[in-house]
Amino acid sequence: MNKHVFEKIAKLDNTELSAVDVKLSLMTQMQGGIKQLTEWSKKSVKAKATIEKAAATINAAYKDIALNKGFWQGAQKTAEKYKAQMDKLSGELGVNLKGSDLDKMLSDIYMLIEDGQGDFNDIEMAMKSIGKV
Repeated sequence: MNKHVFEKIAKLDNTELSAVDVKLSLMTQMQGGIKQLTEWSKKSVKAKATIEKAAATINAAYKDIALNKGFWQGAQKTAEKYKAQMDKLSGELGVNLKGSDLDKMLSDIYMLIEDGQGDFNDIEMAMKSIGKV
């Protein structure tokens, strides 16, 4: 600092010095606030980009599933028709089809339906959980 600044400070009375201290203190607080706001702003920008990208990916993956909500119920009804036809055929032919290839295929169908419906239910739950903290 030069001599001129020291002379100005020396001429200030206590009230003026207190005002300078308050101003400097407020400036320090505001600088801290600006630093914190800047950090949060950077986090927000990064989170926004991540969330927007994830939302686009989720929406694309969910679109086909959501458009075909009743698929598994329809598949269940079809499997029940297959079962009824198999039972009818078994009765008409007088042949027990339990354990046959046809029976195993029907079992596979039921397992796929159960797994698929379970996955769909899990997807629905996951979609409802988005945004909840």
